[in-house]
Amino acid sequence: MIDVARPARLPVLRQIRDWAAALWLPGPNDAVMVSETSCSEPGRAPVATVVAWLKSDGECVRVAVPKPMDEVTQRDIYAACAASN
Repeated sequence: MIDVARPARLPVLRQIRDWAAALWLPGPNDAVMVSETSCSEPGRAPVATVVAWLKSDGECVRVAVPKPMDEVTQRDIYAACAASN
């Protein structure tokens, strides 16, 4: 998902997607999407980066890193994706 309101974030979004894809190894008909969400639930991070792997068979693997996209590191993505396997 591309945040058209903030196109300067596109390189960050692509980097996060590429980190996840390097671990998940999606097929040619799969999609890896990145988005940033906000939450007002007590005890939860106010902003999280969500990465989803939409497989061509309909399965979806979803992970969240409890920080804004601009603060997410490769280590964060690797830990989240490894935990999803």
